[in-house]
Amino acid sequence: MAAYGSPGSGSSNFQSNRHNFATIPTTIRYLEKFWSDGRLYDLEKSNYCLIGKIRELNATPSCLEFVLDDSTGLRRCTWYQPPETTWNVGNYVRVYGDYKGDHIAVFMCKHLTTKNEITHHILSVIKAHRTLSAAKNMKKNLFANPAGEQEVQQVGQNSEMADPFLQRIEEYIKNQGSPKEGISVETILKDIGNGKAPDYRRGIQQMIDSGALYETGENCFALS
Repeated sequence: MAAYGSPGSGSSNFQSNRHNFATIPTTIRYLEKFWSDGRLYDLEKSNYCLIGKIRELNATPSCLEFVLDDSTGLRRCTWYQPPETTWNVGNYVRVYGDYKGDHIAVFMCKHLTTKNEITHHILSVIKAHRTLSAAKNMKKNLFANPAGEQEVQQVGQNSEMADPFLQRIEEYIKNQGSPKEGISVETILKDIGNGKAPDYRRGIQQMIDSGALYETGENCFALS
């Protein structure tokens, strides 16, 4: 499956406009450099995932404010009505939120369980930046060369056929009514794994990395 609204995401199952609502892994530096008029890579209504260390912290009963340092820059984060208060200066955290220019409006924040998450996040950021930048350029070229749209759709169809596990995962979640609370990975594997759990785990992770799935709870995911 092509990721992040790339040329291969022109297929019927993974249309590029889905990623308008996806959570994009990024860094403060990339947001400062490429975010403009509420958009990153020309995608509207996207949320962003960043990983960094809490540098300053101010907690009140209704709001948690902290400065996130992701080694590319600093940005103030505001989280209203946080469900927990176990946060301290020096904690490494994964932040999900909406970039407002001067701050990040947080809707979820999680402690890192392992430093390996930092490495994985960096790789995801690189992949997202390269793929979405290419998709943005191709989108511009389509207006100049409408015939290229047919080529994009063909690439998407080939990508879709290349990995039926992604199709099956999406079909399964849709058949469950696409619950907003999400479906656990273990439930997905139990119902459709059929001796191919490693392939489905790989497919689920690929969909998470691409933004086709987003996390709704502990090891639970929903379609973007």
